[in-house]
Amino acid sequence: MNSVAGVPLPLDNNFDFAGWMAQPDDVAAPPDIKLQERNQFNHDFGLFNRASNRKTRLYQMSLLDNSVTPAMNVGPKLKPLFLYAPEEIEKMGH
Repeated sequence: MNSVAGVPLPLDNNFDFAGWMAQPDDVAAPPDIKLQERNQFNHDFGLFNRASNRKTRLYQMSLLDNSVTPAMNVGPKLKPLFLYAPEEIEKMGH
């Protein structure tokens, strides 16, 4: 069986845990998404990414004490956040 990352389970210390948990580059939002909706997406994606990284970190820590179980897996691939234009950032700061 393969991991969420696409490599066979169980993973070992050679797996690039840091790379899997790295935040992907931000992406441009579709033009029809308003600022408030983009904020909500970024908030939700941030929560998703933190939960994924926690699951991945738990797997990594379980390798240290040899307690990985067959049901364990790394978290799902992280979601990129939507970019903000400089004028939007300025507007949010005021």
